[in-house]
Amino acid sequence: MAPKTGKAKPHKAKGEKKKKEEKVLPTVVEVTVETPDDSQVSLKGISTDRILDVRRLLGVHVETCHLTNFSLSHEVRGPGLKDSVDIVSLKPCHLTITEEDYTEDQSIAHIRRLLDIVACTTSFGASSTSRTKTPGRTGGSKESGSTETGGDNKKIVNTSGKDACTDEMEKADAAVSMCPPPRLGQFYDFFSFSHLTPPVQYIRRSNRPFLEDKTEDDFFQIDVRVCSGKPMTIVASREGFYPAGKRVLLCRSLATLLQQISRVFDSAYKALIKAFTEHNKVIW
Repeated sequence: MAPKTGKAKPHKAKGEKKKKEEKVLPTVVEVTVETPDDSQVSLKGISTDRILDVRRLLGVHVETCHLTNFSLSHEVRGPGLKDSVDIVSLKPCHLTITEEDYTEDQSIAHIRRLLDIVACTTSFGASSTSRTKTPGRTGGSKESGSTETGGDNKKIVNTSGKDACTDEMEKADAAVSMCPPPRLGQFYDFFSFSHLTPPVQYIRRSNRPFLEDKTEDDFFQIDVRVCSGKPMTIVASREGFYPAGKRVLLCRSLATLLQQISRVFDSAYKALIKAFTEHNKVIW
């Protein structure tokens, strides 16, 4: 029986074949961000980045790393851009930082951010203590001395055990000399700026009473001691930070406030930021 003939499929010419979609590689996009102090920061992103990625770039930039609670606005798209907005859709790609009000948790996170920035001047650094000898090597003479008072059989057993231990230690020393183990201290030395003056000695929550009547916008007080100076009391509020009893000096950023009221902190902080910039040039 002859096979049934189906519908013949029309033959497609080679030129009519569906072309494969070409993958578009991301391109470099320059983003200009205007900071609260009326300066501009230039960032380099890629065409697939979003506002969330711009916020991350600002968080690691030396001039904006101390900012934690802010939103981004655009002259066409308006204020409060969502994190999901693509930066290629912003024409021109010029953004402005708008600092927002704090909650109590956000003000604590902001203070911790400043402590993280200055931690490299005190927390990291080479250890001044020299490497001590292992106790296994210093205990060998005591063991040999203690076996001298025993019998001949004990001497023979202990001597053979000592020789075996010595051989193992020699093999271990040879392996260490060929491939020395990495030291964690050397890793942290790379991030250390201990040669600089620490801008802040400590920041702690204050138990002192408020000099002025506490308002609903005031959260708590902190005691701050800069590199050289007397401790000062700072009030953390919804709108920012200000010295106790001096609300007119209110600043959104704690670092900005300390720069205004302490010349010593200002010079030490600027020296640290300059060191960050030079360090980044060496890396790249």
